[in-house]
Amino acid sequence: MSRLAVAVEAHDQSALAALQADADLQRALVDLGPDAAFESLLELAGALDNPDLATQAYDAAFNAIQIGRDRSDTLWRPNLLEGGAARDAVAGALQAEAELWLQLADRRLRSGQRAAGLAALERATWSSEALSKLVARAPDVFARDVEASQRLAAKISRARRAAPSGPTPTAPPPPPPPPPPPPPPPPPAVATPVGEADCPRASDLVDVFYATTRKRRAAPEGERFYDGEPGGLTFGLAQVNVPCDRRRGDIARPNVLIFEKADDGEHFTLKSARPFGSREQFLASLDTAVTTARRRELLVFVHGFNLDFAGSMYRAAQLKVDLQIEGAALAFSWPSAGRLLAYDRDRTLAQSTDQIEALASVLTDLDATTHAERIYVIAHSMGNRLLTAALARRLQPPRKRYDELILASADLEETLLAPRLPALRAAAARTTLYASRNDRALWAARSFTGGGLRVGDASTIYVAPGIETVDTSRGSEGGLGHADFAGVALDDLRANVWLGLPADRRCILAPQQNADGRYWIVPEPSGSLGPDPNCSALAFRQATALTRHEGTPGDAIAWLRRQPAGVFARDLLDGINQLLLGFIGR
Repeated sequence: MSRLAVAVEAHDQSALAALQADADLQRALVDLGPDAAFESLLELAGALDNPDLATQAYDAAFNAIQIGRDRSDTLWRPNLLEGGAARDAVAGALQAEAELWLQLADRRLRSGQRAAGLAALERATWSSEALSKLVARAPDVFARDVEASQRLAAKISRARRAAPSGPTPTAPPPPPPPPPPPPPPPPPAVATPVGEADCPRASDLVDVFYATTRKRRAAPEGERFYDGEPGGLTFGLAQVNVPCDRRRGDIARPNVLIFEKADDGEHFTLKSARPFGSREQFLASLDTAVTTARRRELLVFVHGFNLDFAGSMYRAAQLKVDLQIEGAALAFSWPSAGRLLAYDRDRTLAQSTDQIEALASVLTDLDATTHAERIYVIAHSMGNRLLTAALARRLQPPRKRYDELILASADLEETLLAPRLPALRAAAARTTLYASRNDRALWAARSFTGGGLRVGDASTIYVAPGIETVDTSRGSEGGLGHADFAGVALDDLRANVWLGLPADRRCILAPQQNADGRYWIVPEPSGSLGPDPNCSALAFRQATALTRHEGTPGDAIAWLRRQPAGVFARDLLDGINQLLLGFIGR
C-alpha cells in the first residue's frame, strides 16, 4: 500500500502500471474491504493518464472485490444471523460488483466499445438481481441493504434506457452465491423513540461553526471552499444540508462510480462556508448561538485522516443532528488532503507544531469566552493525535472542565497517549475511548506506517486510569468499522452525553476485565449484553430519548403515564419505567 501511495503522489506512470496488477496489493485491498478498495483504485485510475491502463485499474478493483467475495463464501453460511460482518461481506460484494460493472459499462460505451459496454451492463444487472433476491429472502437480516438494492436497480434501469439500441451480447454469469438460511421471525412493532419521528421535510440546513487551518480557495467551486493545503487560522460558519430519511450515523454521498448527482433529499451537501471578518466576531456569534438555545451546550469536533473540508463539515453536522445538540457545533478542520493514499502526509501535518498550537489557541479562546453550561469534545481517528497534543500543550487546564471527552477510533499509539493522560484528566470530567477490532482503517494505518498498535484497535484492549474503554466490535455492522461511535454505539454515546452516565451505569454495556482493568462491550444490534435482563437495547434507547426530550427522568415517567394503553408493549413499558427510575437514582 505504501508503494501505491508513493507512486500516486509522484504520478510515476511506469510504477502505477506495474502496481495495478500486483497480487500483493489486491490482497491488501481485500483486507480493507470494498469501500477502501474502490477509493484507492479510483485514485490509481485517476493518476493513470493512459485510458487503457485506467480501465485495467477498474478491472483490478473488480478482481479485488471478487477475491473478497470468494473468501466470504466460507464464512457467511453459519454467521449470517450472528452479526454484521459476514452479511455485509456478501451483500456488500454483490453491490460493489454491480456498481463497478456499471462504471466499466459507462467507460466503454463512452469510448465507442458498444459490445464490451453492453456486456458489462449485463454483468451489472446480474449482480443487482442477485442482491435483490438475497435481501428479499431475509428482509429483517438485510434491512440496511434493501434501499441500496432498490436504488441500484433503478440506476441500472436508467443506464439500460440510455444505452445504444440493438442486440445485447450476453456474458456467462458468475456462479450464484449460496442461499441464505431461513430468516428469523419478524420483531414485534414498537413505537418510534421520542424525538425521532418521521421528519416533515426531505432535509434540513444545519449550522456548523468552524475554525480551519486550510487555505481558502480564491474561487470556490461547488463544495470546495477550502483546499487541503495549510493556511492561516480562519473562522467561519458553514451550512450543511442533512437528509432526514437516513440511518442514524450514516453520511450518504453521491456514488462517484456511476456519476450519481447530489440530491438534497438523499445526500449530505455543503451549501455554504462564510468566513467571519475577525476572530472576535466568530467567538461572539458562537456564544450567541449557545446562550440563546434552550440547552446551553457546545459540541467541539476534530476530524481524522482522509477528510476534505466538506467531509469534516458533514460529520460535525451529523453529530449535531443525531446528538440533538441545541446550542452550537464547532468543527476544527485541519488540512487533511482528503485522499486514502496520503496517510503519511496527513499524519505529519496532524503532529506538526503549527496545527497543534492552532487548535490549542482555539480551545483556550472557547474557555475564555463561552457561556456553555455543557461542553462535549469529540476527536475521530487521526484527530486524536492533534487533540491530545493540543490539550497537553496548554499551560493551564480549562476554566470549565469538559463534560465529556470522546476519543473515537483513535489512530494513536499508546506510547503517545500515555504521557498526555494527565492533561486529559485535567481537561475533562470523563474520557471515553471507543475502539473496535474490526476497524479496517486502523489496520491500513499500520500497513502504511508500521509502528505500534493504535489504542482505537480493540485487537488488544487499551485500559488506563481515567479512561472508560468501550469495545464496539460485536455491534459493528460491516464497512470500514471506523465510525462505530456515530452509528452502532450511538445509543451509548447519547446516554453518555445526554445523561452524564458513567459506563457502569449504562446498562446495555457488558463489563469485562483484563490484566489492566475494567472495560465494556457494546451489544450486538439485535439485543443486549448488559447484566440487567430488563435492559433491552430498545428500552434503553427509549428511556434515554424520553429523558432528553422531557428534560428529567421524572418528567419522562410523567409523560409515559399520560400515554394511552397500547403505545408500548407491556414488557417494553416496564423496562422503560425501571430504567427511568434508575436514572433518577444516578
